[in-house]
Amino acid sequence: MTKHPIRPSVSGLYAILDWPFAHALEPDVLAAALLDGGARVLQLRAKHASRDERTALARRIAPVCVAAEVPFVLNDDLELALELLDAGVAVAAVHLGQEDLAAVAEPARALERVRDAGLGLGLSTHSRAQVEALAALPWLPDYIGLGPVFPTRTKAKADPAVGLERLATIRREVAPPQLPIVAIGGIDHERAPLVAQTKVESLAAIGALTADDPDAIRDRTRAMVAAFSP
Repeated sequence: MTKHPIRPSVSGLYAILDWPFAHALEPDVLAAALLDGGARVLQLRAKHASRDERTALARRIAPVCVAAEVPFVLNDDLELALELLDAGVAVAAVHLGQEDLAAVAEPARALERVRDAGLGLGLSTHSRAQVEALAALPWLPDYIGLGPVFPTRTKAKADPAVGLERLATIRREVAPPQLPIVAIGGIDHERAPLVAQTKVESLAAIGALTADDPDAIRDRTRAMVAAFSP
């Protein structure tokens, strides 16, 4: 199994492959288009999939990421991430939401398991208070997602929008300087340059990269990468 360190890669575009897809493209084809377009990290988010479906998706997407030397991240499912890692699937990190961590009986022990397995860890945050609370963890995650920056329709029951000013303040004054921030939520090609001005390291996109064919996805991805560049 080839591991890929996650923290050094968290810059530029963090692409999220959200299942079920809004098109008929195969998952490995979609992943290849996103990576060819310049995504630096690729996350599989499949909240409504069965465990078998998530396993099958991960097994098809991870080799594409390995070939491109881009880390593959699994969303939400710590147990599956550990299982896949044991089976030789190149999962670089697991991304957990606030609700995922709250649902764990022993959060500190869960974080130890992540570290001991050699998995990277990403955590979702939605406010200044949640970023400040990271100081209570036994060790910092490899990166945090922060948002939604703007109102978004991608996530049901989304938290209130953080906004650009608070995003910049959290990057400048609250988050540890060594901790990369991935801005997420409602970010399109027009808003990406505004997000770049906040000095966060990375932005995540889902809907803004969606299209019906690989060439269009590749073009949208390249445009987003260019829009976020300083």
